[in-house]
Amino acid sequence: MSNTTSNDIFNTERLLLQGQTIPLSMFNHKKDSGENGFFNDQNHCISYQEFGATLEWFATQPFAGKEKAPLMSPTVYRLQRALGTNGKWCIGYRCKANATLCRLLFLDSDHAALSFEAACEVLAGHECFVYTTASHQADRARVRLVVPMADMVGYETHKCAVAGLSRFVKERLGVAEWKCDTGKLNAYSLFYVPGQYASASENKFVYLPGDIQPAEYWLSQYPDPYKENTHEELVMAPVEYTLSDSVLWNPYDNCITQIASYRMKKEDRYNGLWNLAVSLAMSAINKGYRIRLTELADIILEEQRRNPPSAHCYTREMLLNDKLPSAVHRARRNVSVPAFVRAEQVIEERMAEMRAYFQEEETI
Repeated sequence: MSNTTSNDIFNTERLLLQGQTIPLSMFNHKKDSGENGFFNDQNHCISYQEFGATLEWFATQPFAGKEKAPLMSPTVYRLQRALGTNGKWCIGYRCKANATLCRLLFLDSDHAALSFEAACEVLAGHECFVYTTASHQADRARVRLVVPMADMVGYETHKCAVAGLSRFVKERLGVAEWKCDTGKLNAYSLFYVPGQYASASENKFVYLPGDIQPAEYWLSQYPDPYKENTHEELVMAPVEYTLSDSVLWNPYDNCITQIASYRMKKEDRYNGLWNLAVSLAMSAINKGYRIRLTELADIILEEQRRNPPSAHCYTREMLLNDKLPSAVHRARRNVSVPAFVRAEQVIEERMAEMRAYFQEEETI
């Protein structure tokens, strides 16, 4: 049995009025890396309306199985040779180093608790597409969620946003055992298009209009999506604090060890720069200093000039639009109670002890 469910009116105004487009690449099969061209030459940004229409069209197309269908990836790839995370040259273009910007969050579920109907309920009020996959069976749900974001983000921010969406689904679903397909949480993952798959017991597709949230919504509302700590009582709760521009903080005084360590790195310098940015941001937070992204970018670009990565380098735009916001976000997650707050707490505790001592003296 097969059926397709879709809205008659496709809502495009929210994104089109803001002139927003969707980065999208498409591939002929799961081992395709674009070295011989892309499916339908699709490795560029398209309008949100065109993206929605593409999904709706594929949802009506018959496929004997998923191996006969093309795949999507939520980014546009640089057409250049690049090193993989294993230090070897990538075959083709689909790899982390070539992934650029993203505006789509894809989430796969193969858990029975998240049926097609449950997925629609969980995402109620949020703009999204929901469809069953080629492996979907009545007693073994296989569902894919596609959620657009209001802003364009890079690789690191996108990965955190997808993980935040996963936490959001889990909390709304209320099933502790549920988890998404953790092998597809990055920008260069591949996802089969919707369709009428003969291998599925039923095929469903729906577009749900709703609010289109920025990446920060998924990052800030669900700030620690990777952390699954079963001993919550042992984790120190974050405290409220205010950072200031007037605090004295100098990276070459406060972070000289981390900077020197980067300058001596012989490999993995590209990722090393992002880790350095996290360390710098953590140092500033611990000091109580509100570091500006432009200031952090100046430091990272200077260290990159001194010890540049072997394959490719960061641009200022890349740092400000993606890498540094995600680095600062990670730093804030890592520093639950900044050192300057702990110091203030110690002083207050000692003052309280002194007041209690003198009050006791007065009563004797």
